[in-house]
Amino acid sequence: MRSHCRLLAIFGVAVSLSACVDHVGKPLLLPVGSPAQFPQVVHVLCVGDADAAYDRQKEEFARRARMNGPGVLPSEVGQQEGQAEGAARMKYLSCTASQGYRAVFN
Repeated sequence: MRSHCRLLAIFGVAVSLSACVDHVGKPLLLPVGSPAQFPQVVHVLCVGDADAAYDRQKEEFARRARMNGPGVLPSEVGQQEGQAEGAARMKYLSCTASQGYRAVFN
């Protein structure tokens, strides 16, 4: 009996702590008006669109590098990564806005 209570208590603590693990970089989606989709569905859809925008931006940099010369300068790598992340963020924000939500980042 005592071991069952202990096991139940440990399980309860594990469940309550699991809610804190994966939500560090995830934005809070606030509804604007009356959205048709749930926020979890919108987040998954928009993350997929943002990943595609990030990949497209990286492919564009690769095409420019092939046209301009043999490689990328080390000073350009950070700038390219920043522009690709910016494109992904803008795509995510526009996607969530089109679905009826406003993304608030922590």
